[in-house]
Amino acid sequence: MSESASVLSLAVFNTLPHADCMGWLLRCCASQRWVQDMAQRRPYASVDALLAASRDIEQSLDEEDWLEAFAGHPRIGDLESLKSRFASTAALAESEQGAVKQASEETLKALQQANLDYEAHNGFIFIICASGKRADEMLAALQTRLHNPRAVELQNAAVEQSKITALRLTRGLVVPQPATAPHSAPDTVQPSPITTHVLDTHRGRPAAGIPVTLERFSGESWLTLAQAETDADGRIRDWLKGQPRETGRYRLTFATEAYFEAQGLACFYPQVQIEFRLDQPDHHYHVPLLISAHAYSTYRGS
Repeated sequence: MSESASVLSLAVFNTLPHADCMGWLLRCCASQRWVQDMAQRRPYASVDALLAASRDIEQSLDEEDWLEAFAGHPRIGDLESLKSRFASTAALAESEQGAVKQASEETLKALQQANLDYEAHNGFIFIICASGKRADEMLAALQTRLHNPRAVELQNAAVEQSKITALRLTRGLVVPQPATAPHSAPDTVQPSPITTHVLDTHRGRPAAGIPVTLERFSGESWLTLAQAETDADGRIRDWLKGQPRETGRYRLTFATEAYFEAQGLACFYPQVQIEFRLDQPDHHYHVPLLISAHAYSTYRGS
């Protein structure tokens, strides 16, 4: 299955050929038993049902299955392996370990050495859900867990693996937008409650063609609601039009690297994430991004 097919609707996932489904699921967890069981339980009625099935299957995994899942990860801080041994999950792991890229050389060396010590002690690599964590936070967690008994660490690693699996599942599945009822008049459809507008402050013009992902925090993980690219005016206006409005935490992720590379510029922020809270479902939330190759800012617009 191609990289472009890595983000699917649930309906498409439910009807994938078995081999393609297995390949897609392996991007989320390297345990063959988990993958087989998840594929065999299709179709799923909702993303929540799929996540519940994953948790249920995880309860039946034995040590060998968990070790197989752990072996699908690069060591935290070992970024070179992302391009070779772990090519199938490179984009996912690289995104999850994004904070490591900005770490100092001293911190990276400490991470690498602590990982070697941890693996020598336990026989498997250190597993942690790295999304949103700084390198120093991951190093502190590693050093805290380094001298735990192996049985304790096997359980800790399984808990972290479960978080990673859920995160990858939700990031890989796009929630379908409900269709407007046939009898509804066009002017009765609610406008999109969340919009965005990207402005290139260096060029003084809208930034077109930037991929943006909208997510909502659901329990323990982020659920992908929509993905789109900014139009010629740098805007995304209608990706949630007609959808129910739910309060909670939301996040916009702007993939800015390719945009600046096309201008021959090396950007400092390869992606920008803006997390915000939607407290008033009947209000419009406009979240603009003002960006250059080396800085960005945002605010609540109207």
